[in-house]
Amino acid sequence: ITSSLISSNNVSIDVSGAGKAVIYENGQTFVPLKFTGQTGPSTTLASSQQINTRRWQVASTNGIQPGMLMEVKSSASWYCDPRPLSTDTRKSELHYVLKVDGNDIYTEGPANDGYDVNVETVAINFYSPIRVSLKNIKVLGVLPAAAPSSLRTAGIEIRNGVDVLLEDVDVENFARHGAFLIGCYNPTVLRGSYRNANYVNTGYGIQF
Repeated sequence: ITSSLISSNNVSIDVSGAGKAVIYENGQTFVPLKFTGQTGPSTTLASSQQINTRRWQVASTNGIQPGMLMEVKSSASWYCDPRPLSTDTRKSELHYVLKVDGNDIYTEGPANDGYDVNVETVAINFYSPIRVSLKNIKVLGVLPAAAPSSLRTAGIEIRNGVDVLLEDVDVENFARHGAFLIGCYNPTVLRGSYRNANYVNTGYGIQF
């Protein structure tokens, strides 16, 4: 392929037989498989949230529906990585919306953390998730020169997915990530291999 295969709709690639279908990129300049759910409304937490509770009171539920993903992002640092100048180490979590009742949202899982609206601002973003199933394929790139080469990309990138399945998937020679799953709820990886992701500088075979 000569450019990314991109979709914001549900995707299923299921190869029958013993051999894997190979999706080949002759380089390291784009992500071969790039699948993304749709961005939805945003709101803020209206009252403090207790840990292990499933009811969230928000400022507005306009446009929010059951089946959406709910991304919670606090202005406060995550306890285990409290870098004060970093924007990617906030207290945060991801949930699946089961029910909307007035300005209350009920999620499948309970809150993993507590949030005090008196001392932190908590933004809540919603997504219409994509469902992705990849079975029995190989995504193959060409290794760049060794460090300090800046040519690094991912073989598979999936954003805002639900019940994502990677089964018997091989990814090879993508120096930043083999598979990069961002904001995905309940993903499953079965078998497969993810090779040479850290060939240049620092990379990840699979990063959730």
